[in-house]
Amino acid sequence: MNATQNNRVFGLDFLRSVAIFLVVISHASLLAFPNSKNPIFTVIRILGAIGVDLFFVLSGFLIGGILLKKIELYKTGKNDLISFWKRRWFRTLPNYFLVLFLNILIFLFLGKDLPKSIVLYFP
Repeated sequence: MNATQNNRVFGLDFLRSVAIFLVVISHASLLAFPNSKNPIFTVIRILGAIGVDLFFVLSGFLIGGILLKKIELYKTGKNDLISFWKRRWFRTLPNYFLVLFLNILIFLFLGKDLPKSIVLYFP
């Protein structure tokens, strides 16, 4: 077992898996039944929004914990904060660009024209 496995919190991992399930099932209902007005699908789609909210709460909790540890260790200087943001960006941006490019490829594979606003998704 490595150090990261020892630091895992089962409850947080469980909540993350619930959030993933809610978002995936919501998107699946939108893809399979896009025009359905059935109340069951409405509830499923609302639960998807709750899953997204849950992701934001978990993210805030985890990042807030990291920031509080930095404050306790008196690592709040300019260089410490820049280092913190760099780590956040290097964890987020590669995944963002991967999903963006996959979506563009799928769009092109389906023979659709890319919207002119696509450039707005690139920093």
